[in-house]
Amino acid sequence: MKNLLMSLKFIVLIIILSHIILFTKLSLVSCNYKNNIDFNTINSILPTSNSIKKYLKTKNYNIENFDVDIEPGMKTAIIRFMPDVNNKPFLTKKINLIWSTNDINKIITFTSLPLPVEFIPMHENDYNPRDELTPESALNAINLLNGTNFSFSDIEIKINESNHNLMITPKLNGNFTGSTVEIINEPISLNQLFPLDNIGNVYIVKEVLDSYISSHNSTIGIRILASVLEVAGDRNRFSGFYKETLKLLIANSFAYNKIKLFIDKKTQEGTLKISANNFKNIINESTIIFKFKIITNPKKFLNFKNKIPNKDEEINVTLDKTYIKDTIDILRYDLVKKIIGQDFANKYKDILYDEILLISFDNNKKEAILTPKPGSKLFAVSDQESQKHKLIPHYTLKVIFK
Repeated sequence: MKNLLMSLKFIVLIIILSHIILFTKLSLVSCNYKNNIDFNTINSILPTSNSIKKYLKTKNYNIENFDVDIEPGMKTAIIRFMPDVNNKPFLTKKINLIWSTNDINKIITFTSLPLPVEFIPMHENDYNPRDELTPESALNAINLLNGTNFSFSDIEIKINESNHNLMITPKLNGNFTGSTVEIINEPISLNQLFPLDNIGNVYIVKEVLDSYISSHNSTIGIRILASVLEVAGDRNRFSGFYKETLKLLIANSFAYNKIKLFIDKKTQEGTLKISANNFKNIINESTIIFKFKIITNPKKFLNFKNKIPNKDEEINVTLDKTYIKDTIDILRYDLVKKIIGQDFANKYKDILYDEILLISFDNNKKEAILTPKPGSKLFAVSDQESQKHKLIPHYTLKVIFK
């Protein structure tokens, strides 16, 4: 009997070890991601960034390292590496898309779109919102929500004034077909607002991290929270449509202790857990957990001699060239070249369109106002709201040209 028990224990041990070995091998295989995209066309694909990311995932690419921009016309897409990913084979690559269908009912798959707070009346029965939902703002939201790049030459949008549902119909003799798609004004979850929860590197000032780790002070926690949310917003562009809503939601969740921040002292890897009740009939009761890694290596300020700008400072730059709005990417390159240098400008030339935002362009005055985007992984910057919590200012650049 004793020998039988020993034999059974040995068999159980072998089974456990075999499972450990199996899972170890599976884990190693799953982390052996491909890096170089060695194709120029994707066949039979829906023309959405979400579909392209799913395709890349099936081909064993780490989609957390990429962003995808659908170009106008939706026949091509730009696959863009995050600038801080190691061993990048390229920064951007254009690929052709051969559609599996042109039916908008198959392409527009996310059909819940609640109104943000700024589009809702301040008082019941008093239609006086701060902003009005227009076909233009609705089109922008639909494209962000679905990862598309429709234009008004592709579709027509009608807004139901009573319930604010959207009716989307393909234009006759256009590139798209299908029956009318209805977008419903109904609440969504935090996971729908932020589908990508593994947001990668978050850059903060070293003093902030050191102070947080030593004290866990809630004020310092807000500084880190602001940085994490900026990056989360950049990786999940649809959330930008709800910027004002999220400000109120975060304040509410913070007040009721529904925000939990954790950072491992050794690895500097962290999680940010946010829980929400049914918030103003916009966000369902839901929870999201962001995963990230804190990096304290400083990014560059888009300023001469890497000088830290003052809060809301406007930095004046003169460029000895002529530009029009269609050549704004050349202006971006020349701006970075003049301030930081040609090597840096050449290295990141292909992604500057996404890293530096154009605020205004006046061809009569020969001036343009730009700012590095909040959440940038190239430049140190904050948005106007979060700069009061961080040690990094918001600033703009006023470019005068010929």
